[in-house]
Amino acid sequence: MNFNEMNKSLIKNNVLKFIHIDIDPIDMKYNILLSLSDNEDFNDVVSFYFYDVSNIRMDDIGGGLTQFMLLKISIIDISNDRNKYKLEDIEDKKISFEFNFVDVIK
Repeated sequence: MNFNEMNKSLIKNNVLKFIHIDIDPIDMKYNILLSLSDNEDFNDVVSFYFYDVSNIRMDDIGGGLTQFMLLKISIIDISNDRNKYKLEDIEDKKISFEFNFVDVIK
C-alpha cells in the first residue's frame, strides 16, 4: 500500500480501537500499533504498525470514544538516516510521531 492509499485509509478509519506501544528488545527502538475502524462497532479494523518511532506526542486520548478526523502520513526528510516520515492529526493535534517504516495489517 502506498502513502496515498494509507492516507485515504487513515481518513476513512478515524475511530481508535486501540493503541499499543512496545520496544524492540534488540535495538531498543519504540514501535506503535495503531488499530482504527470506520465506526464504533469495530467491525472492520485496519491496523498500522509503525517502526522506530520517536518524538511521540499524544493529547486527549482515552476516557471514551477517540476519533482522529485527519490523520496524515507525510515525508519529513528522505535523507535522514533515522526517521523519514511523520504521522500527525492535522485537525485536533491529538497525536503525532515520527517513524522509519510502517506495515498495514487488515
